[in-house]
Amino acid sequence: MTVTTTDYESYRLVKVSGFLDGHTRESDELIAFIDDASREIETHQVLDLSSVEYVNSSVLGSFVRFLAEAQKQDLQVVILNPPPSVENVLTLTGLSHVLPVVQCEAEIADCLGASAEHRVADKNVNYEALAEEIDSIVLHGEDVGGDGELHRLLEEE
Repeated sequence: MTVTTTDYESYRLVKVSGFLDGHTRESDELIAFIDDASREIETHQVLDLSSVEYVNSSVLGSFVRFLAEAQKQDLQVVILNPPPSVENVLTLTGLSHVLPVVQCEAEIADCLGASAEHRVADKNVNYEALAEEIDSIVLHGEDVGGDGELHRLLEEE
């Protein structure tokens, strides 16, 4: 796995590549990178996942925590150009509702701009609770039932 960052005027592009199944050294490195970066968020973050071969839902809890930290500072985390396998995991877990997804760099400005409010993450979502629910499902196979954040997001569909 590799992680490279490039700072632009209005956002930081974080390009990630590799196989992220939550049980590999690469996954641990990405989670550590996200945890470190979430303490220093000063601008919008765009996670370019176009070179990610695979991701499972155990890594997505870190993405949600990263989004939660960004939202505390009125900043956004956007997913850029995920391959179909990654986009399927985002959709199946309901995270496509809270992690805006764009298909190309040209869409980033629209997503981060005021004209694209429908793509901005829902400020009514309890991201910490959502991350914990995802962890429970992934790590323990526990379904939180019909009263959690994930269920609420999926019902809004």
